[in-house]
Amino acid sequence: MGGVQIADLLLPGIAVEVGQLVLTDAEVRVAVRSGAVSAACSGCGRRSSRVHCYYQRTLADRPVAGRRVRIGLRARRLVSGMSTAPVGHLPSTYRL
Repeated sequence: MGGVQIADLLLPGIAVEVGQLVLTDAEVRVAVRSGAVSAACSGCGRRSSRVHCYYQRTLADRPVAGRRVRIGLRARRLVSGMSTAPVGHLPSTYRL
């Protein structure tokens, strides 16, 4: 069945996977990560999936039904692998 995914409701139009959803009386916490396998280098245009490092970002959103909302993004920085690329790391719109 083609049901609606949690990520589609919370972050429409962004290719993320929800790893964890925690609901408490005071808070809604969502852990997400990128669903994309690779990204294109803005310098050389080459696609890469080589991970340089991971880091955590926490976003706060407006309350939902009186509960704080926290979105934990597991971001990754990719490396293009091309020594001729003007930029060594791959920037992406949301670096997930």
